Amino acid sequence: MKNKIVCISLISLATILGCAVGCSKDNNSEDTKKNNDSHISDEKEKESKDYFSQLPSSIEDGEYVLCVNENNQEILKDITMNASIVFHVLSKEELNADDVNVEIETSNQFDLLKCESLFVNEKFDKNICMLYNDIDWELLRRLQMSSDSSKQEEFTKISNEIDSQYDSLNDEMFPKFYDNCFKVQFNVTDSFKSEEINEMKVTVKGKEYNLNIGKMIFVDNYEEDVVSNVLNFLGIGIMDYNFKPNKEGEILLPGGEIEAADNVTIKDIRLMNNDKNIDIDEVSFEYEVDDNIIDQIWTKGDDIQINKGDIVNMNIVIKDEKFIGKYNYSANYYVEVEYECGGKIYSTHTQALCNTKYDSQMLYGLFKDKLDVSDYYYTYLAQ
Repeated sequence: MKNKIVCISLISLATILGCAVGCSKDNNSEDTKKNNDSHISDEKEKESKDYFSQLPSSIEDGEYVLCVNENNQEILKDITMNASIVFHVLSKEELNADDVNVEIETSNQFDLLKCESLFVNEKFDKNICMLYNDIDWELLRRLQMSSDSSKQEEFTKISNEIDSQYDSLNDEMFPKFYDNCFKVQFNVTDSFKSEEINEMKVTVKGKEYNLNIGKMIFVDNYEEDVVSNVLNFLGIGIMDYNFKPNKEGEILLPGGEIEAADNVTIKDIRLMNNDKNIDIDEVSFEYEVDDNIIDQIWTKGDDIQINKGDIVNMNIVIKDEKFIGKYNYSANYYVEVEYECGGKIYSTHTQALCNTKYDSQMLYGLFKDKLDVSDYYYTYLAQ
């Protein structure tokens, strides 16, 4: 196996002080409500004396922190256009391609690619620093979105105190490290063999690490429906999305544009995945009729008419039960559109590559210091 060097870009996760929803519970009287609000404020005061008492730990020489998502990928012969596993190695020093080796028990060919190395030498993002401390994210959310002026004032007071304490932190108080990104790229065109892969062994400068990668299933006997070029997904047939954890296990695939080379009728929209824990939750179409933008929710059994030359934007919400409760997750989904043209039934499809992607600082917090981010994502950042 020969290592190659390529470059890819990392997508940073926005960790800004975001929107929140909710108010205090209903009470039987105004006095009880005031007393309850006062109690919340008092409890808040006790917890907010020092918002940054805990900071990221240091990384030692020769210490390597490996970061990999749990995968749930089906690789379909002649359909899958890309199959890969991305992993990061956090270290004190920059790693070269020759410093890392990967072993996988597989009959399918793969290459190990060095993507890039990022040097991190600045203080961590404010919200990440807050995750290191016992922050009441639910309280912050309630105060921020409350219509009560006193609670708004309280939120402003807390925010100002947080900002003041954060401004007092400096770069020297934080670890300096390299985020080294690598990718295992599978060959999906030659010598394709059916199998399931669940782990890989990564060696970094002589140190071995056995990584559970989840599940990658290679299927070489998938039978596709009759394909025609009348209705096509624009682009190269791959949609790449970054998504954030949520309680519902929902993944939104926005902007799947399809173009009709002739008059067609969409008859069905489905997933080609064999996993029964994955299904389409909702599909909506956006298209233009007589200079008017039409939004339409598709219900299974409905027919959607698309005229020749029309470009239709299709938004799909996927429900993946295996994503529930996961903060590091990668999956690919195959969206198939069945349509009628000239009295015959055809289909077209696209592959959606979906990953939770984090910046270097969040990776450090999740994998090096084992941060609990459940309240942050499930409560504070929840829609």
